[in-house]
Amino acid sequence: MSATLYYFTGTGNSLFITKTIAAQLEDTTLIPINQVKLSKEIFVDTDIVGVIYPTYFLEAPDVVKEFAKRLKVSPKSHLFLYSNYGAMSGNSLYNLYEVFKENGAVVSAAYEVALPDNSIIFPTKPEDQEKMLVEGKMKIEKDAKLIQKRCATKMPQKRVLDKALSSTMKFVNHIYLGMDKIEIVDSKCTNCNICSKVCSSNNIKAAKETPLVGKNCAMCFSCVHYCPQQAIRFKRMKPTENFQYSHPDISLKDIMSTRK
Repeated sequence: MSATLYYFTGTGNSLFITKTIAAQLEDTTLIPINQVKLSKEIFVDTDIVGVIYPTYFLEAPDVVKEFAKRLKVSPKSHLFLYSNYGAMSGNSLYNLYEVFKENGAVVSAAYEVALPDNSIIFPTKPEDQEKMLVEGKMKIEKDAKLIQKRCATKMPQKRVLDKALSSTMKFVNHIYLGMDKIEIVDSKCTNCNICSKVCSSNNIKAAKETPLVGKNCAMCFSCVHYCPQQAIRFKRMKPTENFQYSHPDISLKDIMSTRK
């Protein structure tokens, strides 16, 4: 049985889910969504097709939604969605379910799991991370067995209040806090260029002195969590001091390999 797993990951949670599911399947291809060219339609007809991604502001990330618009899935394929979240899942699954529905694809199953949040505003406390990781792994392994059997699940329903809350969160984060506008503190930066190597949207470019930052931030926060000098901040906000999260089973090299 063949499988294709598309995933988008910031600091490793989605990649961990993808690898865990892949371990239960045969003849599986793993494809980072940010490496897929979105200028044309993508057709896939493997027995199982999965889209795995994090939850941003109670919704699916924009890059994942744009990808879903261009993905054409064979009617014979078992298409599943799998989102992960820190505190609230919101409409993350429903967003993509609707995109695929409009695209003519049939979603057979939808899963979600709570894992430590890499949010700059509401990060998961270090003392709570271990429990979430253990419980999350158990759920993912259980779900992977259902995916292997091509089991169907209930489809996600729209959460109206979460939609309103998501809009408010986006306004505060984008307009007021400027969390899509990265700044690099020159006095801290050693120009190691790790930030440019882990950026999921190719928004940070290596330079002779301080890396150059563009205007296409996906807010995956990889640069914040992997910067060894904690030299990344945002327009009106500094990340929590000494807080950096990445999934313990996913290495920096793993993250770099998923980038463009």
